[in-house]
Amino acid sequence: MPATRTSLQPFAWLTTALLVLATACNWTPPSPLPTLEPPVEIAIPSPTVPVLPTADEVTASPHVPPAGWSTYTNRTFGYAFDYPAEAELVEVGVTGYPTEELPAGVDPGQYIATLEATYSEAICAGVRYGTAFLYISPPEEAGGRFSLPCGVSGVGTYDLRPVEESVTIGAETLNAQGSAIYSLGDGSFLYEFFFVPTRGFRFNYGGDWTQAGTTYEAYLADKAVLQQVLASWQWLE
Repeated sequence: MPATRTSLQPFAWLTTALLVLATACNWTPPSPLPTLEPPVEIAIPSPTVPVLPTADEVTASPHVPPAGWSTYTNRTFGYAFDYPAEAELVEVGVTGYPTEELPAGVDPGQYIATLEATYSEAICAGVRYGTAFLYISPPEEAGGRFSLPCGVSGVGTYDLRPVEESVTIGAETLNAQGSAIYSLGDGSFLYEFFFVPTRGFRFNYGGDWTQAGTTYEAYLADKAVLQQVLASWQWLE
């Protein structure tokens, strides 16, 4: 989608025709129609992936997801992952922009429409499975700043305790850090969330079994499925 809008003068032929008619019939035409404003230049950042995978991390043979699973592919940001049929696929596009990036003389609605045309695939993507969730956002400089917030974290007054664990994302085993949230009243364990930054991307996963009316053990089973989703991660060429 082009980043500029070009305005023509669609009534020029009509004015010329009226002048010819006036000469032939001694008739005075109306005043010439006003010309339209010149086009406005809008600079839109290109969606690019700043860090490319190494040759060893790119799947050489055609990928086949597990039975009953599908593969989500995002060509704009260069990745793919598998997810089960029971999961809810999350795809969020443009939600806004930093106010200081609005070009001078450009209407906010026009700028949003241009961003939506530029980023035609999801910027924030992921899955929800039972009580567990996973959100992936690309680097902010590559377009991630146009779809915020991407993920969830602790909101409200709770006892937040730092936690960390190892997680496999594709071919990498990484350290995930986050918080375990406990009630200030009775000290009950309510939910947890983790963050993993890698290659400028941000992975946010965790779960809330309390609001779902189930148990921590049920959440762990859902979380194990999301860990399989993370393990299926592929960097695309």
